[in-house]
Amino acid sequence: MAVSLSVATWSWSLPIGYRLYLPKEWAEDRERREKAEVPEEVEFQTKPEIALDQIRTAVTANMDRGVVLADAAYGINTEFRDGVRHPPQSGWLDGLDRLKGGWLLV
Repeated sequence: MAVSLSVATWSWSLPIGYRLYLPKEWAEDRERREKAEVPEEVEFQTKPEIALDQIRTAVTANMDRGVVLADAAYGINTEFRDGVRHPPQSGWLDGLDRLKGGWLLV
């Protein structure tokens, strides 16, 4: 399982962020981590936390800003919604509308 961030137009999509998700049970299991060779510095983060880190990285890199689409698991997460509404630099996204099982932020 992974969390990704892509930029897209009507005709193409390009992933600019991709990170494997490490479940909490794995993050807390030293034997399992060693067997899978999970680096020591990798800590547990929820998927919305990973997504916000990817978005913040894109904002810091001055990527063009626009619409953020995420499925409902992200849309129901208050910290994720607040983080997308208020990224490190203001003036990015203004509103929030429900869209067929996911969330469309514009």
